[in-house]
Amino acid sequence: MFFVVFCDVWCSTVPESWLNIKNTTVGWPPKNENPTAAAIKQSKPMKDWQAMNYSRLLGPYKTYDIARAVEIAAVDLSTSDEAAMSQLQNGQTLGTKRERKRPGRFLDQESDRASSSDDDSRDMQNDKETTPKHQFIMILVMTAQRM
Repeated sequence: MFFVVFCDVWCSTVPESWLNIKNTTVGWPPKNENPTAAAIKQSKPMKDWQAMNYSRLLGPYKTYDIARAVEIAAVDLSTSDEAAMSQLQNGQTLGTKRERKRPGRFLDQESDRASSSDDDSRDMQNDKETTPKHQFIMILVMTAQRM
């Protein structure tokens, strides 16, 4: 069984054997040991492990992967958001942010840069017939800047 523990500034997936639920502490391996690998192996806490207080506990979960998925989803949540935390604990999916649309002026820039100078000269011929003189000068300036 695995749990997701929340400490002051971090959260992690840990096996049940690392927890002391009465004292709200979790055993944490020393810096020279990889905590993720130790959690996956469900290593027993050693005497040199540090006891750290946790503020919140989610679980139990049957596998490390399930608990890890909950941890990843919980990273972006505030622990004071009770509704979102209860949804997460019950296995419900959280609403995602809507996808951001790029402004139209950015969508066709790549195709504009790919146009050849031949196309530009043809466009200028068409523009001569339909645009006033000051706009024609602007077109020449813009074409010169592209080169």
